[in-house]
Parts: sequence; structure tokens; C-alpha cells
Amino acid sequence: MNQPSPLKYFKLALFSGIISLLAIFYFNKENTNFYLDYLSVFSYFISLSIGATFLVLLMHLTRAGWGVVVRRIPEHLMSLLPIYALLFVPILFGLDTIFEWLNPDVIATDYLVQKKLPYLNLTFFIIRNILYFTVFAIVSRYYWVRSVRQDSVKKADGLQLTKSMQRRSPIAILAMALATSFASFDWLMSLYSHWFSTIFGIYYFAGCMVFLLSVTIITYELLLKLNIIKDVPTNEHFHDLSKLLYGFVIFWSYVAFSQYFLTWYANIPEFTQWYYPRLHNGWDTVFYALIIFHFLLPLFGFMSRHVKRNSIGRVVFSIIFIVIHYVDIRFLIYPNSFKKYHEISLIEGSLIVSFALIVIPLIAFKIVNHQKIPINDPRLEESKKLENAL
Repeated sequence: MNQPSPLKYFKLALFSGIISLLAIFYFNKENTNFYLDYLSVFSYFISLSIGATFLVLLMHLTRAGWGVVVRRIPEHLMSLLPIYALLFVPILFGLDTIFEWLNPDVIATDYLVQKKLPYLNLTFFIIRNILYFTVFAIVSRYYWVRSVRQDSVKKADGLQLTKSMQRRSPIAILAMALATSFASFDWLMSLYSHWFSTIFGIYYFAGCMVFLLSVTIITYELLLKLNIIKDVPTNEHFHDLSKLLYGFVIFWSYVAFSQYFLTWYANIPEFTQWYYPRLHNGWDTVFYALIIFHFLLPLFGFMSRHVKRNSIGRVVFSIIFIVIHYVDIRFLIYPNSFKKYHEISLIEGSLIVSFALIVIPLIAFKIVNHQKIPINDPRLEESKKLENAL
């Protein structure tokens, strides 16, 4: 008796994810809280593909030979960015319930909102988001298509494809940096329009990278465990991925502290009002949880070379970072509307499952249908021979 192909289960999962997402939207489109839940889950999942795009671009920009064998999973994750343009559509139906600067009563009485209307208005918001997703789609599609095409061409042609991706990486990473920064301003920072931070985009970017590197480590560990790939990546590659992950965890902490410290020191009411609800009524528990699990615990627990080179150690910390990144996204969104701690609702939990049922099968299809590593990349042999001195 033939066993059903695993791909059949992934197809069923994908179908279930799409249907459940449509059903949740249909039955909750009049529920104002639904749109905040959707924004939270959307911002979380798209950060995975945004982080993947930055990692791929950084590898091409720096001509990083070590990362060739661990580049394919980030490339697959990156290739999903155009799909998020479609997943963004439900948010458009609830913009007036999400953003206070679209509320006519707020516009009529709030002086600061009135001064920001040339930027914070519906027409310009939609135009900007069209630009963001255009940049996301062009950059991600360009690099994914050429990397996959490289697997089936001659060695000389593969070298030319690598050179073309390297040449375009500076402008691509600049475009991605601008699009990601302004997207984070629009989706998250403008939820409380009185407050602003010039490093908010960097804060979101750091979270994207932590999420992406954690998922990459777990995915490759799983592929090796299932014998879908063999020999590579080695423990040397996992060590480098873990060092990069540790670096971005500390970078996130540095940016988060800088943002908080400057606000505390300046003591300007418009700025402190953003932090005040996050330090009271249950949200303070989340605030300290972020300090512990996104900084103190990894600072000491993940610093060791031995932990980074241990499969269980790096997987455990990767899982912690995946969870705490969503806690961080919720911390950015919900205190603006809920002064007391707002627990994860059934709708929010269902949205997380629905998004996961869409993203995971799509990645699985790409893993099955394409080479597991870039086989014609000119730096492949260099990557396979990677050794860490420290």
C-alpha cells in the first residue's frame, strides 16, 4: 500500500490556511479588534521575509563565501514577499479603526495630527504602501529567480549571475532599507501619531534579522534530521549563523535601550506618553520579559561558543527568539489601544495558525522543487570548507 506523499499534506495545509484566513476575515470584518490582531500577525510574519531579503543582500554585498550553503532557505523565505501584498489587503478595510489619524474627531481637535496631515492621510498612505510592496517584490523576485536559475546553467554563466547580483546589491539594500523603515513607520509607529523615533525602522529591522536567523537555524537542523540534506551545513556553518544571531540580538537590545533612554532623558510629554502605558497595568510584565528573554538570558546563556556549537542549545534559543519576537510586535501595537494588558484572543491565535499554514507549505514546496544549496555558486567550495578559528 502506497504511503501518501508529504506534499499532499502540505497542499491540504495550504488550502486550510487560505480558507480559514478568508473565513476569519468574513466573520470578523465588523469587529474593530480584528484589524489590530491582523496587523500584529501580518507585521510578524512579513518580518521573516524582510529579514531574509536583507540577509541575502548582505551576503552578496560582502561577497560572503561562508554563507553559500545556508543561503537557499532565506532565499525561499525572501521569495514570499510579493504574496504579502495580497495579505495586506484586509488591513485596508480597517484603516479607520486602526489609525487614529484617520478619525475625523481626532483630526478636528488634535493640533499635532493636523500638522502631520500632509504625510498622515489615506491617499498618501496607500501610495506609500504600493511603493513598499513594489520594492519588496522587485528585489526579492530578482534575487530569487537568478539564484534558482544559476542551478541549471553552465559554470561560466553561473559566475555572471553571481556578479550581476553583487553589482546590484548596494542599490537593492538601500531600497529595502528605505522601504522597510517607512513601512514600519506607517504600520506600527503611526499607531500613536504623537510619538516618533528616528531609529524605529532600525529597531524593526533588528527584530526581522533575529526572527529570520532563528528560523533558518531551526529549518536546517530539521532538514538534516530528516536526511533531506546531508553533509552541509556543518557545525561550522551553524556556529556562524549563531554568532550572527547573537550579534543581532545584542544589536536589537542596544537600539531598544537607546530609544527608551533618550525618551526618558528628554522627558518630553509627547514622547513619554508612548512608554507610559507600556510600563503599567500588566504591560510592564511584557516590558521586563523583553529585557530578560531578548537581552539578559541570551547575553549570558547564548554567548558561549559551546552553546552555539550545540544543536540543542542553539535550537532552544532560536525557539525563544521566535516567540519573544512576536511578544515584541504585540508590545508595539496593543498598548496604544488597550491600556490594560490584552491577552491573545481566539481570533489572534487563529490568525497565527492561518498564516503559518500558508507560509510553511509554500516554503516546503520550494525546498522540494529546487536544489537545497546553490550548486553552481562560484564560492560553494569555499563555503563547504568553512572552519571557525574561534
